[in-house]
Amino acid sequence: MLLLTKKVITIFTVAVSLLLLGLTVLFNKGQRDLVKSETQIRALIDNLPSFVYVKSLNGGLSLANKAILSLKRNHNLPDDATPSIAFSSDVADFMNEKDGEVVGDLAQIEFKQPLEINHEKRTYLTTKFPLLDEKSVLFGIGAIHTDITDLVSTQDQLAEQELYLRAVLDTAAEGIITADPQGVILSFNKHAEKLFGYRPDEVIGCKLSMLMPPDI
Repeated sequence: MLLLTKKVITIFTVAVSLLLLGLTVLFNKGQRDLVKSETQIRALIDNLPSFVYVKSLNGGLSLANKAILSLKRNHNLPDDATPSIAFSSDVADFMNEKDGEVVGDLAQIEFKQPLEINHEKRTYLTTKFPLLDEKSVLFGIGAIHTDITDLVSTQDQLAEQELYLRAVLDTAAEGIITADPQGVILSFNKHAEKLFGYRPDEVIGCKLSMLMPPDI
């Protein structure tokens, strides 16, 4: 009986040891997977040209990518870092106001923002969003600032060209109508208004056929 008890204890001890070994392997694998995931995420955000950071509820930065840190030529994030490490106090104060909107509504916001980067004025599209844990409790605010200066410049140039084209068309003595390959009216100058008796807002987006006599 004593021998049988010893055998049972030995088997139990071996089983527990194997279980602990298995748990240790799984734990280490989980840690390795976690470290790998964190490394991949860090590599991803560090290679983004946009400014990316996570702000904790106490106002400090818990994460900032290289684009942010490079503004201060500092590749390490200080423990007490705030957005002011990269932006002027006025800009940081404005961002704090926007953070209040995110916290209050628990919703993403997006806005255009002028920023002076390396003594050059640029336009950024800023996206801020709440960060929630598995229990949907807010623990921070994420922010992404994307440089859209070139896009805004292109849009402004196209708007100017459109105004110029409109002025040329409206001063023409002939009725001028432009349409796409499907026959949808795109523009309708002032002389065309007089010829057909329609305002531009009544015909733009409609088919050219509406201007034709019924028997054609």
